[in-house]
Amino acid sequence: MRIDSHGIKLIVPIVLVQLLGSFTIIQAQSNEKKNAPDTKHAYEIGAPPGTYRVLSENLGDTIPFEFYRNKFRFKAQINGKDCNMMLDSGSLWDELLFFSSPKVDSIGFRFTDETSIGMTQADVDTNISIRVNNIIFDQQKAIVSRYESNRPNLWEGFDGQFSATFFKHFVVKINFDESNIELIPPEAFAYSGKGQELAMKAGPFNSRTIAAEVELFDRTATTVDLLVDLGWLHPLNLLIGGHEKITLPANAIAGGFGSGFFDQKGSVGRVKGIRLGKYVLKDVLTAFTMVDQKANVFGNSMLGLPLLQKFNVIFDYFNNRIILEPSNSYDEPFIFNTTGLEFAPDGHGNLIVRKVYPNSPASESNIEVNDLITHIDGIAIREFKPGEIKALLMNEGENIKLSIQRENQSRETRLKLEDIL
Repeated sequence: MRIDSHGIKLIVPIVLVQLLGSFTIIQAQSNEKKNAPDTKHAYEIGAPPGTYRVLSENLGDTIPFEFYRNKFRFKAQINGKDCNMMLDSGSLWDELLFFSSPKVDSIGFRFTDETSIGMTQADVDTNISIRVNNIIFDQQKAIVSRYESNRPNLWEGFDGQFSATFFKHFVVKINFDESNIELIPPEAFAYSGKGQELAMKAGPFNSRTIAAEVELFDRTATTVDLLVDLGWLHPLNLLIGGHEKITLPANAIAGGFGSGFFDQKGSVGRVKGIRLGKYVLKDVLTAFTMVDQKANVFGNSMLGLPLLQKFNVIFDYFNNRIILEPSNSYDEPFIFNTTGLEFAPDGHGNLIVRKVYPNSPASESNIEVNDLITHIDGIAIREFKPGEIKALLMNEGENIKLSIQRENQSRETRLKLEDIL
C-alpha cells in the first residue's frame, strides 16, 4: 500500500494469509541514543522522517512480524495502544497512515491540519511517537483517514501502515526463507554475497524502479521499468498501451484489482518469462492494466510481493539498489486461483463469495456471489489459523468439500482444485 498527494491504492486479497516471522534491528548506537536524519543520503532519497531511539544494546533483537491478508503486519504502540501495522515499499511516503476505527479514535491524536487522500478528507497529527518492540520513532507525522473513506472488510486486521519510517532510516533485508527482516543502519551495511544487484532509479510518486526483460508467449521480448512494490498483490503488473510491445494474452481473464479509493480494471494472464539480471522466472502470473489513469498510482508497471518472495531481498535505497538471492520458493509455480472463487471475511467467522469465475470448479458447482462458505472439509472457517486456508487451496489436484449457505439454505459441494489460468 502506498500514499502520495494524488491518491492511495488498496487491494482486497482473495484469501487470508499469515506467515510468522520477525523484524531484526541491527544497531550501531548506544542505549537510547537518538539518531538524527542522515544528511549524507538526504539528497538521494530525501531526509528520513523524524528520528529513532533503540532501547536495548543487544544487537539483533527481533521484532515479530507476520503476513496477514498478503500484507506485512506487525505490532506497534502509539500512545500506549497496541496497533496492527502494515508495511509497504511502493512509494517512500514519510507519513504514517491510520484507518478510522473506534480503536484508532482511542489513540488520542492531536490534529493540527487536514489533507486529502484520493477524493476523501483526512486529519493530520504532525508529532507522534511510535514504538515497535525496542525501537521508538519520534517526530513522526500521522494521517488519519475519515470514516467515509473506509469500506467494509477493507481494513480488517489492520490499524495503519508505514513505509519510509523503515526504508529511509535502514537498509532493509527481508529473508523469506527464515521469515525475518533485519533493519541495518546504512553505515554498518556491506554486501559480500553472490546475489544479483539491480540498480534502482527514481520513479513516479517517490518510488523506485528496476529494469527487467519480459518475454511474452508470442516470443516478443522487451525491457520494462518495474516499480518495486511490496503492497502489490500480483507477481507482475504490465501496462497495455504504455509500451507498444506489451499485448494482452489471448487467454487472459478480465478482472478488477482495486477496492479502495481507486478501482482499476484489467485482466490477469501470464508472460513466458521475466529476467532480473542473471535470474529468469518462467510462466509468470501477470496483471495487465490499461494506461488510462496516469494521474494516480496505478499508472505504473510493477513488481509485486508474490514475485519478490521468490527471493531473499535487500532494499538499499541509500545506494539505489536492490539485491536478490533466490529463496526456497524460487522454482515453485505461480498459481492464480484453484477454485474460481474470490472471497473475503464476512465479519461473522465465514467467508463471503465476492466473485465466481466462469468455467471454473466453483461455477461448475453452482456457487454464486454472496454465498457464504461456512466450512472446508467439515472444519468451520473460524477454526482455521491464518494462512491455513491459502495453503489448503494451493494443493492443485486435490478435492475439497465446501459447506455453502445461501439465504436460509445450506448444502455441501466438492471441488477439484485446478488452476483456472
